Amino acid sequence: MDLNELNAFIATDEGKAWADGLKKPLLDKRDELLESIRQANGKTAEALRAKADLEKLYGEERQAVEKNVIDGTLARNLKEARVMEPAIPGIIAELKETYGLAVKADGPNRSATGKMKGPDGAEREVGLNDILATWSATDAAKAVTLGGGNVGGGATASATRAAPSLANIKDMSAEEILANLPALTKR
Repeated sequence: MDLNELNAFIATDEGKAWADGLKKPLLDKRDELLESIRQANGKTAEALRAKADLEKLYGEERQAVEKNVIDGTLARNLKEARVMEPAIPGIIAELKETYGLAVKADGPNRSATGKMKGPDGAEREVGLNDILATWSATDAAKAVTLGGGNVGGGATASATRAAPSLANIKDMSAEEILANLPALTKR
């Protein structure tokens, strides 16, 4: 059968039925594949939404862990070192920026670490205790730490000065008053 005969046959009712019979499985397969693609696209979009939600949740969880491990630990240690409470948030921000504090994971344990230059000038990773020890030796730390002969402003207390009380407040500087505020307000 040549092409002209085939075209003439397809133009007949019997030829149309034969051609439609050949097209039907192909059209059915096409529709099946298109439906599979639609379902896959829906699942892909759903998976992408779930991934975005998980990434957001992970980021929030990471921030909460960082806040708890770094900020919480620093705040506790600074309070134990008798740093004036109003100064603590600023000190935490300064230490985070200066030392690049980050949370380090070791299995289920989390600890805060930062970077400091060693005696050889090389940067090394250190724990919060080393960072706090270094910071505590600065004049800025001494200015906001109560007790230990510190009366604020980085000055050391005079051996002849009486313990802070409301009776001798007139002889104190503003820094001394602020540094001894808890002792002055006790009843």
